[in-house]
Amino acid sequence: MLLTYLLSQYKHLYSPKTDIFAITIDHKYRPESTDETKHIHEVIKQWDVNHVVRTLSYDQDVNSIGNFEEVARHKRYLEFENVCKLENIGALFMGHHLDDQLETFIQRLQGNSSIYGLAGTRKITRLPRNDLSPIDNHHSVLVYRPFWQFEKQDIVETCKINGVTYFNDPTNQDTNLTRRNYLRHLISDVIPTKIESDPSRYSCISKQELRDSHDQVYNLAESFEDRANNIRNMVEKNNYIKHNQPMGSLNVKLPRSLFTIPNEIVLGKYFYQILYPYSTLRHYHWAYAKLERQLIPKIQKFLQTNDTKFKTTMMNLTFEVKLEDDILDIMIRRQPIKTTEGDISLQMTVNDNWSEYVLFDRRFWVRFSSDETTQIKVIPYMHKQDKPKLAKDFIQGKIVSSEFNTLPCVMYNEEIIAFPSVGLISEQYKQLLRMECSFKENKYGPLN
Repeated sequence: MLLTYLLSQYKHLYSPKTDIFAITIDHKYRPESTDETKHIHEVIKQWDVNHVVRTLSYDQDVNSIGNFEEVARHKRYLEFENVCKLENIGALFMGHHLDDQLETFIQRLQGNSSIYGLAGTRKITRLPRNDLSPIDNHHSVLVYRPFWQFEKQDIVETCKINGVTYFNDPTNQDTNLTRRNYLRHLISDVIPTKIESDPSRYSCISKQELRDSHDQVYNLAESFEDRANNIRNMVEKNNYIKHNQPMGSLNVKLPRSLFTIPNEIVLGKYFYQILYPYSTLRHYHWAYAKLERQLIPKIQKFLQTNDTKFKTTMMNLTFEVKLEDDILDIMIRRQPIKTTEGDISLQMTVNDNWSEYVLFDRRFWVRFSSDETTQIKVIPYMHKQDKPKLAKDFIQGKIVSSEFNTLPCVMYNEEIIAFPSVGLISEQYKQLLRMECSFKENKYGPLN
C-alpha cells in the first residue's frame, strides 16, 4: 500500500498525466482474502489510481501443493505480465524490501547457490516472462524495487506517519506453508531470542551481521557482472562473436589470457548471458553453475595441454574449441538429439490461414500456411538417417549436409521438402507451402 501511496503522491505533485495501475493478486489461500481485496480497493480509489485485481486459480487444493511458493510466484508473475501487456505498461514497481533479501540470501545459501544467486533480487530487473512468438507484444517491462534497502519496520513506520493503512497477510506468518515463512520467523523471532540468551554465540547471525554479509556478496557479484560486461563489450568491439541463427550456431573468439587466471565466475556469467537462444534446456536459469563449475574448468584444463582442439558437451550444446595464436575459437551448436529427449517432432494440419507460431525444440518459432489443407510433420534433421528422405533436388544439388543436423525440417508424404530456418524449400513444393521461422529471443542478456 505504501508503494502505491508514494507513487500517487508523485503523480499528484510532478506528473498528473501519468496513469498508475495498482495490481492486487488474490491468491485465494484464505477465505477472507476476497473481502480484504475489496477493502484495498476502497482505499486505493481515493488516490486517483487504477486498481486491477487478479484472482489465482489452482488445479488442486492449495494445502496439498508441496511447492506452493514456487507455483504461486509463477502464477503471480504471469498475471503481472498480462496486465502490463494489456495496459502497455513498461515499468512495474514492486515492494520487495531488505527483509525479503535476507530471507532469499539464507534460502539460497542453504541451497548451495552461486554468488549471483546469493546476491538475491536486484534493484532493477526484467519482468520474468515466457518466450514470446514473433507476433506477440514484445514491449519490455522493467521491474523496479525502490524499497530494496529498507527494512519492513521502516515501511510500517512510514505508513503510520502518513496515515496509510498497512495490510498484514497472515499467511506470511504460517511457518508450515513455505520455507520462506519459516526463515522469516527465524530471522525476526528465533535468532533475536537466542542472541539475548547467549550474545557471544549467536551475535554472528544477527540481522545486522546477515545484512553486512549480504551487502558484501551483492557488491562482489556486481563487480563480477561488470567484468563480464567488459568482456562482452570487448568481444563485440573486435567483432569476435558471430550469431548464425538460421543454422542455430554461435561462434565466439576469446583471448587465451582470460582463461589463465581464476576467472570462472566472470566467464561463466558471460556465457550465461549469450547462450540462452541456442540452448534447449527447460530450466535455463539453473545452467549458470554448469558453466562456472564445468565448462570453464574443462577449457582451462585443455589449455594446460599441448592440444590445439577440444570438444565437450553440456546444456544440450556442443562446444568445439580451437586454439589459434592465443585466441580460443569456440563454435557452439545444439548437440545431437538424444533418445532420452523423447519425440520433439510436430504434427500439423495447415491451410490458407497462417498457423499459430510453435516453438520447435525450444529454439525456433515456426508457422506455416498452404492453399490447400495439408498434413506436414516438423522434425529435427539428422543427416545420417534422414538423407534418403530428402527431396530429389536437395540430393542432386548437394544442398543439404551434416551442417543441417538438428535444424527443423518439414516432411510431406514421407519426403523432406523444406528447412524453415534457412528459408530452403524444394522447387517442387514452393507453390504448396509457405513458412516463416524466427529464432527465440535472448531474455537472459544484460540490461544495458
